Amino acid sequence: MSKLPWHHKLELRCGRPSTPQSFGPLEHRDCPLCGNTRYRSVLENQYYPLAELDVMSVAECQRCSLIFTNPIPSAKWYETFLSPKVNIWWDEPVWTTYEWQDQNSRDKFIDGLSIIRRILPNGTLIDVGTGPGLFVRLALETGYSAVGFDILPEGVTRAKTHNIPIVLGKSSGMEFNAKFDVVTLWCVIAHEANFVELVRDCRRALRPGGVILVETPNMTLWRLLRKPRALLERLRLTATSHDALSAYGHINHFTARTLSYLLKECGFVDIRFHAVRNYGTERGIVDWGKHLLFTTSRAHINFCFPLVATARKM
Repeated sequence: MSKLPWHHKLELRCGRPSTPQSFGPLEHRDCPLCGNTRYRSVLENQYYPLAELDVMSVAECQRCSLIFTNPIPSAKWYETFLSPKVNIWWDEPVWTTYEWQDQNSRDKFIDGLSIIRRILPNGTLIDVGTGPGLFVRLALETGYSAVGFDILPEGVTRAKTHNIPIVLGKSSGMEFNAKFDVVTLWCVIAHEANFVELVRDCRRALRPGGVILVETPNMTLWRLLRKPRALLERLRLTATSHDALSAYGHINHFTARTLSYLLKECGFVDIRFHAVRNYGTERGIVDWGKHLLFTTSRAHINFCFPLVATARKM
């Protein structure tokens, strides 16, 4: 049972509705990075297993190559998704807890701080989408004047339980102007529909010469392998997954190319990519090979997971 997908485990434990459900409306969009209206589908018939009527696709923009979910869940859809009365599988995700972050993200956070310290060894730092706040605590221990920022009251409550300074913000954006030396975004832009405006807000929050660090899943290798995988699916030589990317949650999927495009469009310069540890005990030898390729190619071949970039505000 340990090798079953997560939703199969939940189905065995909790059951599932006898008839297909819809959690609410979906919203179509053009490319959220460049605004292009032309894109091709790379993954079809994606849906949350308990909302089979809400079918989404994953597309690739024909101009900037961003991979993105389209259509995406509406606010009403997410409201239903988070309701245990409707979503019988819903439980507070373990990855939103401080303990999970400490066990699974500490190494990559330490690596991220090491990267930042080489660029700016001290100063003021804000971690956007901080959740329970482990990164903020590590930044404080490293010597930064650090604070977290989150729009979810639950995250703010958890952080405060651990005496971590955090600001509860508005979903409409951050209201800081030239206040920080460093802004970090750990797995945020993958979930944010209006991620371009978010990154522009982060630039406004930085002082001149300030640094942004962005981390997000790296889709470079997935993109290369998608066509042969699709062929195998058509030949029925491998199973087709309707929840391959959690496309209802991860709605923006970046490669090194598209992340560079985003940072340049938002006015950043000196864009550099880095390798950090990722669940080392779980993916050790695979990540080691990716990091070796990344290092020996001087970052020109980047299959590292996750994708990590730094950039400066002029």
